[in-house]
Amino acid sequence: MKLGPLLFEPIYRSYVWGDRNFERLFGRVLPPDVPTAESWELSDVDGAISRVESGPFAGRSLRELCREYASDMLGEKRDSSVHSDGRFPLLVKFLDAEQVLSVQVHPDDQFAAEHENGPPGKTEMWFIVEARGSAEVIAGLRPGTTRAEFLEAAQSGSLEPLLQHHRVRAGDVVLVPAGRVHAMGAGIVALEIQQTSDITYRLHDWGRVGPDGKPRPLHLDRAIEVINFSDEGCAVAQPVQRTENWGIWSLLGVTLFFLTESFDRFRSVKLITAVSSPDVLMAVSGEVDITWEGGNTHLTAGRTALIPTGIGNYEIHSDGNTLVVRTRVPDRSRVLGEWSPRTQEEHRAIKRVCAF
Repeated sequence: MKLGPLLFEPIYRSYVWGDRNFERLFGRVLPPDVPTAESWELSDVDGAISRVESGPFAGRSLRELCREYASDMLGEKRDSSVHSDGRFPLLVKFLDAEQVLSVQVHPDDQFAAEHENGPPGKTEMWFIVEARGSAEVIAGLRPGTTRAEFLEAAQSGSLEPLLQHHRVRAGDVVLVPAGRVHAMGAGIVALEIQQTSDITYRLHDWGRVGPDGKPRPLHLDRAIEVINFSDEGCAVAQPVQRTENWGIWSLLGVTLFFLTESFDRFRSVKLITAVSSPDVLMAVSGEVDITWEGGNTHLTAGRTALIPTGIGNYEIHSDGNTLVVRTRVPDRSRVLGEWSPRTQEEHRAIKRVCAF
């Protein structure tokens, strides 16, 4: 049976910093009586593997489909360094940060392989869906911060002066490559795209306690080994926009692990899957219809569809008031793909949304 677009059951996670904003923004029916901090839309992480919501593959796991339909799901020319273990390479989630998150850092692939029994590392990006009030993120350290200075501050609980704070608004992009110290501030709902990994080293948690009344554990020993103290990359950037005859096409973020774009103010756009990666579509606002040779799939705001590589040509349709985000694994021989810069000005803008 040929695979069509797939919708998966959301996996909800409750943490002390979450709330219930997915109800308001996306009309979700959330677990009662607990703050919902994360909605995992597409996951192949052990212990939290997505399952198909409906249709002929209802109940099947994402991992089962990636293994049984590897070429159709992931492509004939998939990059072995990205798909080496047969798992789906991307984790897509929405975050609801009603309170500030802990200050944390993630390892790269090499450190994860050596110290975490083989899972990939964790490079990620945030697309800010909503930023209320004076919302900000922490991303990066004060220039010149040394390992010794950071370690002393972390051990004494005085990290704050070493952290870089950035105001954000809806539509901003925050790049978080492995090794970059970061935290999402209060009042933010974001779409997060990352490698398929759940490895987090917590450095500081603002004196907060968990549901058990005890401070949540810190992981300073591991964290200090993975922090990139020479990190001078651009943490917060504006999408790179191109005006097309159908609407606005934007480049949101590029790493070696994912290339993320958006389609805005459109009524109809013709798209095609890459030979080496499926597409993942997220309806951030509004509603969208996905049409392909086998039928039609409808997405409401906040829902995610996986478009298997084998589908090839497809179209997305809306009433002109829909924002759709697409992410895919880039071809490492041509990471920017169709986003090769057209002008010097665009070249500079693209550099600001790249982390590789």
